[in-house]
Amino acid sequence: MININEKGIGYTDFEKIAENQSEFIKYLIRTKIDFIIDCTKLTPRIEFIEKVFDHQKNVKKCFVIVMFDKINLKYNKEWNIIPTKIEAFDFISFEQIQREIGY
Repeated sequence: MININEKGIGYTDFEKIAENQSEFIKYLIRTKIDFIIDCTKLTPRIEFIEKVFDHQKNVKKCFVIVMFDKINLKYNKEWNIIPTKIEAFDFISFEQIQREIGY
C-alpha cells in the first residue's frame, strides 16, 4: 500500500489506493510516518486530502502532495504541493533535518 524508504518516508500513488481510501487512512494512522502521495495521474477529492493532512498535522509528520502546479490553485495554502516526486522526497528530507535540530 505504502512504500517506505530508508529515511522513513512513505510514498504511494493515489491511483493505487483510490479504491480503498478508508483502508489506506487506517493504515496511515497506524504508521505515523512522513508521507508523500502522488496525484499526477489521478486527483483525489479534497475531503480525502483534508483527512490525511489533519492526521499528519496531529502527529507532527510531514505530508507532501505531488501534483502539477496549475491544479493546486483550488487547494489549501497550508498544503505542501510539489511538482515532482524527487522534489517531494527532498522537501521531506529537509523537514526531517529541521525537526532533528529543533528548528
